[in-house]
Amino acid sequence: MKYLIIRNDGIGDLIVSTPLIETIRNNDKNSKIYLISSNRNYEYAKILLNDGFIDYLHVFSGNKVKSYLSLIKALSDVRFDRVLILKASISNLLFAKFLKPRSIFSIVSINQYKNKIKRYSPPLVLNKFLLNGYEYIDCRNNYRDSANVHMSSHFTNLINNLYEGIDVDHNRNYYSSPYLKLEGEKYHDNLNNHYKINTNKVIVFHFDEKWDDYNDQPKKFIHFIKKLQVKTNTTIFISNGIAKNKFENYLFKSFEFQKKESSRNIFQSNINKKIFFFDKLKIIQLFYLAKISDLIITPHGALTHIASIYKVNIIDLISLEKKFFFNKWKSVNNNNVQFDIGDLANVLRKSIEYLEIKF
Repeated sequence: MKYLIIRNDGIGDLIVSTPLIETIRNNDKNSKIYLISSNRNYEYAKILLNDGFIDYLHVFSGNKVKSYLSLIKALSDVRFDRVLILKASISNLLFAKFLKPRSIFSIVSINQYKNKIKRYSPPLVLNKFLLNGYEYIDCRNNYRDSANVHMSSHFTNLINNLYEGIDVDHNRNYYSSPYLKLEGEKYHDNLNNHYKINTNKVIVFHFDEKWDDYNDQPKKFIHFIKKLQVKTNTTIFISNGIAKNKFENYLFKSFEFQKKESSRNIFQSNINKKIFFFDKLKIIQLFYLAKISDLIITPHGALTHIASIYKVNIIDLISLEKKFFFNKWKSVNNNNVQFDIGDLANVLRKSIEYLEIKF
């Protein structure tokens, strides 16, 4: 059968969807899987393609109308047996219907209007006429009523719709790429042998733009990093995001980072030689660092899910105002905890605890 999976959103969304793809592979040995990615998760999707985890890849990018028209042109000659829409939207549903597949299955989100009436996306009337199966995600009250259902379980339930009446062999683990494993080992050796960086015990601290929500004094943050290194006696790798946060320049000056010789983006602190700054890493390099780390501390995002692939200890930093939403997306591993992004005291305590426990 030919399957089209529409996942035109984030890297973490695609990672969490990989058990669904592998479940299809396990239950349909003749499957041909087409994936529509976004610009945001395209680099990771290319790895899935090169691994043979998916068979065909198309990207949804740029202008919305032009992207849909381009995809229709590219896919109109393919007769899909199943389309699975993992990013719920009217436009994705209408696009899928235009391709004239034999069946369409979709995630459907439930919100509510101000008068408390349910609001479905895609709308309920379209779902009844255009969908062959669906899985509801209750988004009301900041996901309070569905917080106990992990996001990956919604995709599992969608697969149950797909194979109704059949005993399905479900995969529960996130996909681990052989290519990334091989390249990650090379990167690890390069850090050890070329840059002489000790990677025996590593904490990755992700310092992206979400730290803009941390409104405490930046001196407290610097003190926390120093104390974290001393208390855990680890090598600390600080990584950043695509956009600088408002504290990055302050952090850079406070630790007196200097570029490692012959490196483009690795900096070492003159204050503490076991603290390093990795500037604007490619997404695959974040995979490499995650694989060799003993603990990852990160504002919730792609790195949370990358860490889940490798079953690394995770301290997932969130906003408690959205705790039910983040609970749905937390790591599927037992060795993870979620704290408010400003709760540095508990982050330090849990870091010490994680690095003393052997899993």
